Amino acid sequence: MKNISANDLSIDYSITDKTARIKSDIIAQKLLNEFGCFLAKGLLNNGEIDLIHHDIRQLISLRMQQAGLKKEIPVNIISQFDDGLQILRQLESAYVNELMSKDIANNQSSNQLEHAHSEVIANACRTLLSVQKINVHPEIVRLSKKLMSTNTVMAHMSYDLRVDYPYGDEYLFPWHQDYPVIQDSEDALVYWIPLRDVGEENGCLHIAPGSHRLGVLPQLPQREEDAVSATIPDDSILSQFPNIRVPMLSGDVLVFNTLMLHASGTNRSNNPRWSLQVRHGNFEHPKAIARNWPNSSVWNVPFQESHPEYIISNS
Repeated sequence: MKNISANDLSIDYSITDKTARIKSDIIAQKLLNEFGCFLAKGLLNNGEIDLIHHDIRQLISLRMQQAGLKKEIPVNIISQFDDGLQILRQLESAYVNELMSKDIANNQSSNQLEHAHSEVIANACRTLLSVQKINVHPEIVRLSKKLMSTNTVMAHMSYDLRVDYPYGDEYLFPWHQDYPVIQDSEDALVYWIPLRDVGEENGCLHIAPGSHRLGVLPQLPQREEDAVSATIPDDSILSQFPNIRVPMLSGDVLVFNTLMLHASGTNRSNNPRWSLQVRHGNFEHPKAIARNWPNSSVWNVPFQESHPEYIISNS
């Protein structure tokens, strides 16, 4: 496959003219078919992202008040919408270190303390109405119907928000397909949406354009602790495809097929990387109908149970 860059995958969706949108959709379909992805520049407007920023800022403020911290959080500085989150994490780390110095905390309690605020806030943010609205955003739904040639879209709302902290490499996903975890339909789409600009420093997504053509890849049986991730047993297949990173601005949307291989980027900035993942499947896909529609590892239906034909022995 020819070498390509993120620019080669970009489509300007900021123009709302109907004729321009039709042309953009044609290009999007072509890129999706050939590379399994495209970058929709300006698909979402700043007001929609700003509303999510506002709500996240409010939840962090409430959590800080509960922790007895009084701090003025900027109202109009969008780049600092999560100001205060790192302060909460530092407070937790200091508490853990104090307990460990006194031999009070064991490994389990230390881990729980260290991530208490961050996990509470991330889980709460997933239920924000402003976040849920993106799952059913009219333009995203329109694109899903167009690109999957369907009138009946399924929305998988589990794990639709990620917060990746600086140097939190142990929580990043290696190269994988989304389908073995989500199990929606093999033509399903993922909309990866950053809540602040992403680049090399804070870890833009790594993708392997064209890898969706491999179909569903063989998998090792999932262990219970790996229920929300699925890594490929042989990553040598990556050499067949370009490996590129996709810098994005807030409001851009990376759209890709659920079978395209991708991996998390490392965050080496001073701020958390926030991203939304909208996942739309196709109820009308023949294989999805045949297996009684979506299963999911997060619904306690492991991939090896619903798709034994793709499981290989790990012996």
